Amino acid sequence: MLRLSGSQSSFWAPGADSGMKCLVCVLEFPTWELAKPWSFISGYSFVDALRVLGHDVEVAALTYQLDPAALTNVLRAHQRKRKTFDCIFFWFPHLEYSQEFWAVARALSRRRVAVLIESLSYTEAEIVELPHLANRRRGVISQLKHCTHALTFDYQDFRDLTRNGFASFWTPGIVPTPPTGTIIQFADKSKGLSAAGTIYGGRRTIHGELVGRGLLDPNERLQHSPSLVNQFERLISATASTCSDGEASPEELSSLGEQLLTVRRSLWYEYLRYLSQFIGVISLPAFFKGLPGRVFEAMLARCAVFVVESADLSRHKSVFENEQHLYYLSKDLTQADIDKIFRVASETSSRAEVTARALERALDQCGADVIVERVLNWVTMERTSAPSLLRRVSQRAGLLIASPPRYYSELSYEAS
Repeated sequence: MLRLSGSQSSFWAPGADSGMKCLVCVLEFPTWELAKPWSFISGYSFVDALRVLGHDVEVAALTYQLDPAALTNVLRAHQRKRKTFDCIFFWFPHLEYSQEFWAVARALSRRRVAVLIESLSYTEAEIVELPHLANRRRGVISQLKHCTHALTFDYQDFRDLTRNGFASFWTPGIVPTPPTGTIIQFADKSKGLSAAGTIYGGRRTIHGELVGRGLLDPNERLQHSPSLVNQFERLISATASTCSDGEASPEELSSLGEQLLTVRRSLWYEYLRYLSQFIGVISLPAFFKGLPGRVFEAMLARCAVFVVESADLSRHKSVFENEQHLYYLSKDLTQADIDKIFRVASETSSRAEVTARALERALDQCGADVIVERVLNWVTMERTSAPSLLRRVSQRAGLLIASPPRYYSELSYEAS
C-alpha cells in the first residue's frame, strides 16, 4: 500500500499568504486509444501539485487535433469574464496555437510557461521513420516566442533554448503529488517484467529480443475498467464540443476539466496497481531524449527500472545512478545486459533496496510539488533576488537547472 501525501512547502516566497491564480491548459486526446500512452504525469499532475501548494487553479483540457479557433475559444471564455491569471501553463508540441490564441493569452497573464513533453531535435534515422519530426523544432520555437518561460525534460533542449536567450528550466522528470491522504492499494509482486512504451520503430527489435529470451510476455497488457474508459470518451467528446462553442462559459470548461482530471486520476491508479504486480519494468528506446514518465510511474509502483539508452543520458545518470536507483542497458541490448536483467530479477533483497532508493530520490527531487514550486518561485522572482534563489535551489537539490529570467519581455526567438 502506498500513501501519498502532498508536502506543504516552506520554500514558496512570492505571494505566500494568498497563493497564485493559475490556469492549466492541459493536453488531451480525442479518444482513449490515443490518450492511453500519455501518462497522468504529462499534465494533470501539475494541477494536483499547484493545489497541494495552496494555489487557486482552473483546468482546461485542450484536445489534440482540435481546430485552432476552438482552442482560442477556451481563453476567450475567461477573457469575457474579465479574468486574469498570475500564471498560465501550456503544453507543447502537439497543439496548434494561433496568433489570436497568443494575443488573448498575453491579455490574460504576463507569465506564460511552456511545458515541453517531447524533444525538439532528432537524428536522421528518426526523421526517416517519422518525417514530420523534421519540422518539429522550427514549429515549436515559432510558438515558444509567445511564452515567457519553458520547462523541459530534455537536457539538450534546455541547453539549446538557454543559448538562444530563452528563460528555460530542466528537470529529469516529475512525480505526481496526488491529493493529501491518497491511498493506492498495491498488488503482490507476482509477475516478472513489463515493457513501458508503445511498440514502434527500434522498439520492435528490442521488444522481440526480450520476448524471445522469455523476459516479456507478448500478451500481457492492462485492461482498464470499461466504465472509466466510457466516462473518458464521453467527457472528451463533450469537451471538444464545448470548446467549439464560442459562447461557452469558463465554468462549463472548468467543470469538464475537473471531471476529466478525476477520471484520468482513477485510470492512472488502475495502471499503478497493475504495474505493482511486476518485479521490474523495462523502458524501451524512445525518440524522446530523456527519462519517460513511465520510468517514474514504475518507481512509484516499487518496480526495478531498466532503461534502454537511446540517447545521451549522462545528466540524468548524475541524478539517478546506475544500480543505485536505475539499471541502464545499452541500446544494442548485449548479452551482458540480458545477464544483468536475470541477475536483478533473482536478487530480491538488493533489488528492493534499489527500488526504495529510487522512489525516495524521485519523490524528494522530482516530486511535482517540488518542481512546480521552484518553477513558480523562479518566474515570479525579481531580478535582484534571482541569484540567491538559485543558491537555495542548489543547496536543496540542485536538480532544477534554470537559465536567467527574461522579465516578461517579448523577446524574439528565431529558429536556426
